[in-house]
Amino acid sequence: MPSESSLWFARPPARDPADVRLLAIPPAGSSAAFFNDWRPYLPDWLELIGLRLPGRESRFLEPAFDDMSELVRALETVTASDIAGPYAILGHCGGAFVAFELARLASGGPGDRPVKLILIGQPPPHTLTAPPVPHDLPFDDLLTWLVKSGGTPEVVISNPPLLEVLEPSIRADLRVLESYRYAAGQPLALPVAVIGATGDPDLPPETLSGWGDLTAGRFALHMFDSCDHLLSDRVAEICATIADELEQFRAHP
Repeated sequence: MPSESSLWFARPPARDPADVRLLAIPPAGSSAAFFNDWRPYLPDWLELIGLRLPGRESRFLEPAFDDMSELVRALETVTASDIAGPYAILGHCGGAFVAFELARLASGGPGDRPVKLILIGQPPPHTLTAPPVPHDLPFDDLLTWLVKSGGTPEVVISNPPLLEVLEPSIRADLRVLESYRYAAGQPLALPVAVIGATGDPDLPPETLSGWGDLTAGRFALHMFDSCDHLLSDRVAEICATIADELEQFRAHP
């Protein structure tokens, strides 16, 4: 029987122990496979661990989470027990809210505390004005959103039978974001780095800079020349930036 850790975390094949681990949370409607193309661009001392949520991939038969609080509590429990040593949390698009709330919870939890939070392509929660995408969109509107958001692979979008099978987990992701209510609290004590695209009109630097209000630690904003809000055309540069941000936490001989 697979361990609890192997169910939640998509790790690379057997390798030497890494100095730093990066828990990567994919966009809504996506999966741990979203980050597969990133691994060749990361240094050996940094291990990327993709979050594999229930309702997709090898956990397809498990019911998907549809509530943010329940998801974050479950994730904090398994993270505290199975991710040791220096680790950072990364959240991409809708996954940024999960990453932020996990960082808040894990910073006061029983396990090793995260050393950094990295967020890509998402406005800070305390500045939101528009309502989240509703989970009960008509199917055609859902398909339009999936194409625009870009987090769901083309092989899924172009295959109606497969999309129909995965539709419940996609809608569950949207329910998670619908359920999210930011609650003001103490700022994070860890550094935060945010990454954005210069060509994304919905996320200008002044909006992304708002994440700096939520941490008492160092804040850094990295903007890449791209019109793709997912920054899929800048993977190599993003990985280099992430490595630079985490270099200080690696073990040096």
